[in-house]
Amino acid sequence: MCFGENCAPQAAQYINAQLAVLHANAASCFLEHGNAQRSEEQFRYSHALYDFVYGKVAKRRQTKAGHDTQFHATFDKPEIEFICNHDAILRINVRSGHYYAESLDRGAISRSQDSDRVRELQRQVIELRVSFDVRTASSTDLHISGTPALIRLLTFDLLDARFVSATPTIEHGLDIFIQYLRQYLGFLHSAGAYVLFSLPNFGISRLPLLIDFTALRRATTPGIDCSEIYGVHVDKINEQLKLTWTRAAIATAIGAPRQVGTTDWKANSIAEYQVTRSLYQSDVRYHLKFGPPTVEAICSREAVLYLRLDKVLVFDEVGPEGTPSSVFDNWRIPITVEIVQEQDVETRIRVNLNKIKVIRTLSEDEETDDYAAYRRGILEFLEREYLAVLESAGYLILYDTGRAASVSSVQLAMKRIDTTFSASFEEFTEITQASWADIISGSDMQGFDQVNAVSQGSINSRFAQSHEAARRSESWISMLAKWSYGEYFAAAFEPLTVYLLSNGRAILWVHLIEGYLRPLVDMNATNSEEVTPYEFEDLRLAFEVTLEMLDDTSLQSTSPDWYVNASMSQAYKVHGNPTDRSFRYLCFNPSGAEFLYEYSQIDDLLHTTGSELIDKLQGMIYYLGQHYFPALVANGLHVLYTVPLWSAPPSAPSYALTDVTFQVYSSVEVTRHNWAQLPASVEPVLAILGMTSGRPRPDHKLSFSTNWVARAERGFCHGTVAVSNKDQNVLHRLARINSLTSIIPVLAAAEATDGWKLQLTTIAARHGGRICPWKVERIQENSCIKYEWEYLVSTTYSHEGSGITNGAYAVTCSTRNYVELPTILRTGKLEIKVWGEVTVQIAYKAGLVEGSASGVARWLASIDIQTDLYNGVKCDALDGVPIVCEKVDYRGNAPASNFLDIQAELQAQLPESLDFKEVVQGIRQYEGAWQSCYPGINAYVLANPVFNREGDLLFELRPHGQWNAAPGPIPRNKTLPPSPEEPAEKLPVDAQGSEGLPNPNDTNCEFEIRVSRVATISWPWRYQLQTSMGTRMARMARRDPKVIETVDKGRQRRTTALSNRVEN
Repeated sequence: MCFGENCAPQAAQYINAQLAVLHANAASCFLEHGNAQRSEEQFRYSHALYDFVYGKVAKRRQTKAGHDTQFHATFDKPEIEFICNHDAILRINVRSGHYYAESLDRGAISRSQDSDRVRELQRQVIELRVSFDVRTASSTDLHISGTPALIRLLTFDLLDARFVSATPTIEHGLDIFIQYLRQYLGFLHSAGAYVLFSLPNFGISRLPLLIDFTALRRATTPGIDCSEIYGVHVDKINEQLKLTWTRAAIATAIGAPRQVGTTDWKANSIAEYQVTRSLYQSDVRYHLKFGPPTVEAICSREAVLYLRLDKVLVFDEVGPEGTPSSVFDNWRIPITVEIVQEQDVETRIRVNLNKIKVIRTLSEDEETDDYAAYRRGILEFLEREYLAVLESAGYLILYDTGRAASVSSVQLAMKRIDTTFSASFEEFTEITQASWADIISGSDMQGFDQVNAVSQGSINSRFAQSHEAARRSESWISMLAKWSYGEYFAAAFEPLTVYLLSNGRAILWVHLIEGYLRPLVDMNATNSEEVTPYEFEDLRLAFEVTLEMLDDTSLQSTSPDWYVNASMSQAYKVHGNPTDRSFRYLCFNPSGAEFLYEYSQIDDLLHTTGSELIDKLQGMIYYLGQHYFPALVANGLHVLYTVPLWSAPPSAPSYALTDVTFQVYSSVEVTRHNWAQLPASVEPVLAILGMTSGRPRPDHKLSFSTNWVARAERGFCHGTVAVSNKDQNVLHRLARINSLTSIIPVLAAAEATDGWKLQLTTIAARHGGRICPWKVERIQENSCIKYEWEYLVSTTYSHEGSGITNGAYAVTCSTRNYVELPTILRTGKLEIKVWGEVTVQIAYKAGLVEGSASGVARWLASIDIQTDLYNGVKCDALDGVPIVCEKVDYRGNAPASNFLDIQAELQAQLPESLDFKEVVQGIRQYEGAWQSCYPGINAYVLANPVFNREGDLLFELRPHGQWNAAPGPIPRNKTLPPSPEEPAEKLPVDAQGSEGLPNPNDTNCEFEIRVSRVATISWPWRYQLQTSMGTRMARMARRDPKVIETVDKGRQRRTTALSNRVEN
């Protein structure tokens, strides 16, 4: 043994020598001792390494086959070849034997033409991959040379051995043979043949004995390679490593300029690092730029971690200035590492920093003096310091299930988002009744006066609608479809897309159809003028942005052009001029947007790697983040919703907001890490929460009670509006009817006689504006909330004495009014039923004269609210509802003259008809554009009203007017300027410049000339031709010499005049 060196060769030789001796003992036992022929297992264990028999064959087959056992083999000595410190190749040498090529499952034997055939084995070599552990057995009783004896044991996992190869190849019945082999391995395990001793270390155990099999491993042999680490495929590990590296590389590339010595390089150390080292008695500064690290599995617990140095800049000066004295590139540094698994809430696979080894070998052509010195210095830094820096920054976690973003789940989630909002352009959305039933039964406003719950589909649908408008426009909104920045960047866009997150942020996707850019030089676009433009197509970049609510002053400072652009919007037409209100704007804030590589689709860039990939991505992110996003903000295209706020509560509308806030609402916490795995049923919504009448806002968020936005069988629902029962005023306005119809009896002394006189009056007549509130009775079987007003007054009058008529008089007046508010959605119509009954009963008794009179007045009204597909709710007019006073019912022998004329008195006291104009007017405030929440420059309308179980009024949100209509069938044209390196072709024209173009007067041909001009790059004229034979797109980047002049060395052409322009 060579102490101080790797004793792995000696350990391997020692272990194989043990196997040879144990095999020799087994052979001696089998050949020389009679007990070897006994069938008991304890006797068979003694010679397991030499001979093994399994299974008996039925007598009827023995003669035919010639063998009475299913498997029998004698073995030469086995061998072990170590792959690493955890796995080895166990080589089993079969001298001779046989096996039956049939299933071992005797209950379900699958016979074939080979079922009864015996396969002979001669000089067969079987290789198996076997894991092992090194364990130390120590004894405090046994001391050698004054130190405890340490005995190292190797325990091999024979039961989970994996078949690698068989030489010569087994042509038939390999699966059956492997099953027999597993029986043999299990027998060896039971015999104790899985434990071997490692090198002894007695007497000098105070000195370290290094045994590192990994350091001696040979190149990977076909068939014994490993593709998984703790059950995770290396491709997934490398995918997450690349994702982590790309995120850090992007952060480094677009970050603020760094000052050497003051910057904390740990955060992005996996991509870039600077360090100062001593070399030749002077300090040398290294600037290391890394490519994405990769892992190659040695076994399930050990791997080679490759650090790729794309570029090494060597500076003789320690300060930040100066030119590198040497530049090296494309270094690939292998590091053998041990991997450990941590399992908590999430499963992590990380490098064990205590067991790493940097492979320092240099090839002959790398052995130049400077190269070797620099490399030795860098390798020393990597091993002693850099790996510890990576660990402190969390970069030695190779795989984390909590961070893992499945590519397939992200793609499915993105497809769901795209198809959801695009479906709104096809036809009317079908909403499930079950979903609305959940909202009706579970919705709880929790102290807020108004809830505007808006779906992500609605937000994205408006982006799509704005994009359609942008394609047809040359105004400020056109940048949603096409945009350029000088001659450095140009792109055509698909609609923006968002996904809401629970922390008040959102993922924003920018989808670029095609375009070109000039990669940056030193983070400066002007330095890249001589750089060859890079053309790209079909890129989708994801950013995490903040959601925020701004007031007028804040928006004016960031979006100076918004007020001009939005001056003709519905919100400003209605609320822009009055002095008693202002606006709040819910926006996404792209300043400081964080690029999310894991949710971006950049397949067009992935054919490049390392620094080239970063240069292109860096340029893309720079042009979008530093120029495109600010352009969107300046024009107010980041405004999602506009909310009018009243400074004082107005008389109408009753739902006018005086305070507002917002939150992202969902049943589970939605983060950037888990959103793609969540089903559509728990998709978050944007909740805009308002207060009215100057009431203070609750100091809590809206906790989950229901999904608020209904699920749709086709398309999507834009959202739901809830108006609290104290603001929607339906019951309050209807309560006035109670005071008008509640009868009170009044008994007054008669002047002419000693008797009495009955009079009737109402609460309204006697008490003026007394409030007569409704009381909830119950939820009816017809899914309505029934409210009741009951008013009962009874009085009795009697007199007795000499000279007068002795008698008694009793009066009972009863009023019962009812309201039914539907709590089940009936698409297109809501019917509010209101009815009542007034009863007056009089009883009279004087001596033998006795009788009664009963009179009833009834009324019934139905308030109908219809829903129009595009214009929302509309309340039908309701004329005066008559009160019908029925004839009086007399009973007994008392004459009618003894009673009050109840019918006439009811007609006199009750109104001839009930006026519901105030109620209808209160409902009509919800007609037309919804004034609490405007999507951008558009508007919503309210549809399908219904009441929830608390009596709050619910509406479905729909786009106002033609927002929900299908856009015109205009195919997408590539609206990009030609690349600066590609001159545009000229269009042959006649004197009128019309050769080859369709005649506008031809009724069989429609044509559209689309003109696109942006900033300093003129966009080519595109002609779209549509004939009666179908649609043809003629993509012609042509120029008319009459209106185009050549500038900028013939690469860029600008529009100077255009006499006629035809749109649509």
